[in-house]
Amino acid sequence: MTSSVELFQKFVNQSKIFIETGTFSGEGIQCALDAGFEKIYSCDINSEYVERAKEKYKDYDVTVENLESQDFLEKILPTINERVVIFLDAHSMPHDVCDKSRGFGDDTVKEGVGPCPLEKELNAIKKHPIKDHIIMIDDFHCFNTWMFDDLEFDQINEEVTGINSKYKARLAGNVLCYKISK
Repeated sequence: MTSSVELFQKFVNQSKIFIETGTFSGEGIQCALDAGFEKIYSCDINSEYVERAKEKYKDYDVTVENLESQDFLEKILPTINERVVIFLDAHSMPHDVCDKSRGFGDDTVKEGVGPCPLEKELNAIKKHPIKDHIIMIDDFHCFNTWMFDDLEFDQINEEVTGINSKYKARLAGNVLCYKISK
């Protein structure tokens, strides 16, 4: 947790808004609060995680929604007119971790595993008129595995630089960070 706080603190001076996909235990929300972000948005497809986080952070300026990450980004980003810090931590998960009420249909990549939303998330970010958001992608060690639908760094990098060709990647621990260098 401390390393995430330290990483997030590096970007809090560039935006007071933090968006994460993949609420899970709410640790990312806590790290963003500890780092000094003033407004935090988070989502997860597991309704239990969402309800726990809503209760835990009800006294803060935190919005947590039970939506698929790309839908969440398409809902939240149009309401924002400034650069934000976006932490993408939604990836394929075994169905037993996902909300049982959500079916994955034809998009299921492997038996028992929900699809990785990363490409759809990056497409949602690409649609936003602001093209210099700080984009962080967690779990770098899982690239080129089932968790990321076997996506490799080069494919992900191409998607991000498709948003803005000036994005430069930097690895901070297990987090791939994209920022536009001036």
